[in-house]
Amino acid sequence: MSLTFALFIDPDGEVDELDTPNSGIEGQHRMVHSHLGKGYSTVGLGRFMLHCTNAPFPQQVNTPAQQMWKDLSGGSLPPVLRGPVVVTGRRRPDGSYPQLPADQLDQLHRSIGAVPWTEPKQPVISAAQDRGTRGEQCDAVAVHTDHATGVWAFVVCDGVEDHVEARGAAHHLAQRIAIVAAETGDPEAAVNAARQDLPTWRLHFCSETKPTATVAAAVWNPRRGEITVAWAGNVRVYAMGATGLVEQLTVDHTMAEYKKGRSAPVRSGDGDRLLAHVGEGPVEVLRVCREWVSRLLLCTDGAYGPVERAPRGGVANTLALMPPKEAAGALVVEGVRAAVERSEGEWGEADAGNATALVVDLSML
Repeated sequence: MSLTFALFIDPDGEVDELDTPNSGIEGQHRMVHSHLGKGYSTVGLGRFMLHCTNAPFPQQVNTPAQQMWKDLSGGSLPPVLRGPVVVTGRRRPDGSYPQLPADQLDQLHRSIGAVPWTEPKQPVISAAQDRGTRGEQCDAVAVHTDHATGVWAFVVCDGVEDHVEARGAAHHLAQRIAIVAAETGDPEAAVNAARQDLPTWRLHFCSETKPTATVAAAVWNPRRGEITVAWAGNVRVYAMGATGLVEQLTVDHTMAEYKKGRSAPVRSGDGDRLLAHVGEGPVEVLRVCREWVSRLLLCTDGAYGPVERAPRGGVANTLALMPPKEAAGALVVEGVRAAVERSEGEWGEADAGNATALVVDLSML
């Protein structure tokens, strides 16, 4: 008679009982590794432990495992469980796991379908980042909601230059703009408020430079039928439709776009010459009908730029049909890959900037 060591739960609903290996503790850990890969996360739930994949950009939420968590925990919302999940007993002090007796297995099987999983009534928000070949990650993402009004603000900042103070400025500005935008419902006012505060922040936290950042901020008020976007610089906002259509909403504040608008020749490097950022320059605003937008994509030039310069060009429309986490990760990975490939081909050295993508899925609301 075989004894059960763990329960394997696949995102597509497949459930399998894993027999206890003969090689003791090492065999148990090898079995978990074989199902989840070398890197995985572990979280405790009562007398059980849940082990789930910990890949950079996992592709699918494990709904059966979410259901199981909700039932075993008495209805509380689970952490995000993506990809395959392995359920074991609580780890012993020596690192081994106990066998799962029949009554516990029955409890796990029942709990997987006991409580229907319902999506929370809020946007599904996923972000991905890659530092590229830079020394610092100077992109920043911030999301804030005002619980009194239900207004949501989504912000991406791209710190100018590559140093610690630029990184600090990007994170400060993203948080500041997100909070003010959610509280006021006005992303333009939030950017202007951050602009007024920036000199004081520099005085307290910067010693060698005067860092700034480009920004894009989107505000969604559930009580209104529109989304408001404000931006300064070359962080972009795209609207994604339910059919896969991707439309760029913003126009970069760069010398390249300035020349294009005047039918003037664009030179190499004009795309990196900024005409606006949080510190100075115009802050533009637009409004778009909420019904036309299934998702929002906010991303830095390290994500969209290399992809646009690649042979096939453009932000791939297939991103609108991917799960949000996969879409954000795919854009960032492809952006860095395209930048490295292009730079190695042109001057024989890998070069890729920070890449960040924030996907806000509104389709279930």
